[in-house]
Amino acid sequence: VRKLASSEKKSQHRDSASSYGHIFDERTKRDISAVALIVLSIALFAMVFMGSEGVVTGAISLGLRFCFGIGAYVLPFLLIGLAATLLIRFEREMVPARVAIGFGLLFLAFLTIVSLFTPGADVDPNRLFIQVLLVDHGGYLGGAIAWAGLELFGLTVSIRQCWWHIPFISWALPWRSSLR
Repeated sequence: VRKLASSEKKSQHRDSASSYGHIFDERTKRDISAVALIVLSIALFAMVFMGSEGVVTGAISLGLRFCFGIGAYVLPFLLIGLAATLLIRFEREMVPARVAIGFGLLFLAFLTIVSLFTPGADVDPNRLFIQVLLVDHGGYLGGAIAWAGLELFGLTVSIRQCWWHIPFISWALPWRSSLR
């Protein structure tokens, strides 16, 4: 009887010790992450769309435009979509991660396709990095991928790769586990 009572106390002590270090459960962490993403996307929306006169916000806005080009206008909406997947309760835990990877690949494909349609880029791929064209198209990120595609494969194959393969992989990724 003593052994049984002492083993019960040890198991209760172990259970309380393991839950002691965790303040929030997994669901609460995802909800907090979703709210943080929504706040971040609203701040990015305000910086990109409304312009900013402050030093820090102006630098962030300009940096976003140089990195993502016109994708800086799409990014806040993608972040809100990602936050929505974090708030929706799925049976499988990996769905938001797969949706985030899919959104990221679609965003890269979008930036690359927009950069591939930079005027004169098929003749001289270095035109992708002209400052005026950079901000109006895919930014440095899309321009770098488009430049590599134009140098290695040419315009037709690069457009085909971005137009067909990357979006298909992005679409199929979140559903991969349900197709088994």
